[in-house]
Amino acid sequence: MEQQNYLEGYALYSKQAKKAQWKADLYQTLAILNFSGCVMFVIYAFLIDPSRLALGYIGLFVPSSMLWYKSKQYESLARTLDIPHHMLGNLVLYLRAFVNDTNFSTSSFISHNPFSTTREEQIAVAVRPLGTLIAIGNPREKLPMPGGFQIYEREGDWREAVLSLMKNAKAIILEASNTPGLLWEVGKAVEVTNPEHFVISVDKMSKNDYIKFSNICSINYNLNLPYVTPNRGGLIFFGPDWTAVFQPLKAPFWRRPFYKNLQAKLVYSLRPLFEACDVPWAPPPFSLLKLLIMTYFLFYWFGLPIIIALIKQG
Repeated sequence: MEQQNYLEGYALYSKQAKKAQWKADLYQTLAILNFSGCVMFVIYAFLIDPSRLALGYIGLFVPSSMLWYKSKQYESLARTLDIPHHMLGNLVLYLRAFVNDTNFSTSSFISHNPFSTTREEQIAVAVRPLGTLIAIGNPREKLPMPGGFQIYEREGDWREAVLSLMKNAKAIILEASNTPGLLWEVGKAVEVTNPEHFVISVDKMSKNDYIKFSNICSINYNLNLPYVTPNRGGLIFFGPDWTAVFQPLKAPFWRRPFYKNLQAKLVYSLRPLFEACDVPWAPPPFSLLKLLIMTYFLFYWFGLPIIIALIKQG
């Protein structure tokens, strides 16, 4: 009977996942069509009426960005609804305070574009060799943020879900914060997790907030964190005896693409976690686009004037 109920429930979620994927495809198609119209309008304005360039950006490019972001949210929802199929392999648990989620609101939608990726998306790609990124979804959100898989629990039941995932996850990445829920997660991680498989991210945290977080970890959980400058961004790794070591977020210039800067830095900075988990590590690919752009500017500012000067002399 339980098996039958499970199969019926999974069939329902699978149907909802297909519906969410259909919406994702629809929004993506609309975004591409709208963006194509934007490009054509910008070309027209540039050649015929440059005064309308701003209108092309506001009236066409921004809606394209919103539609594209919405399609990624529905893709994330489709993966979430189909999550039993994806939970068979290794998992990387991602813990963060919901207040730190950057959603697509009216205050931030202009900063998004069809080529942008969220922080969670870049983390998911960086840890993919380790396993599938999974997080507890905010029960108050209508659509999940693009990124890892989300598990939704009632507000009073999330602790049991987190504890179960902690015990089964191959690795845990925690975004430092001083919210009560996240501090509880730190304490439980110290109790049940292999210290070498636990990482704390202190990116985008003020100095005072980090000092408060560090003091709470020391007093409540006997977890002594190093003194760092958190606004630089970095990761805290732990040895077998919970000795903490800070690793700044950094990567070679030529391996950091313009639009996925964090992803490349994470791949380089997470190398100790890969080694602790006995997973082969590989550097991010060389950024050919950055090389081409830098070559173009060097030629334009230095090579071209020299060629022109030589032609004039000849």
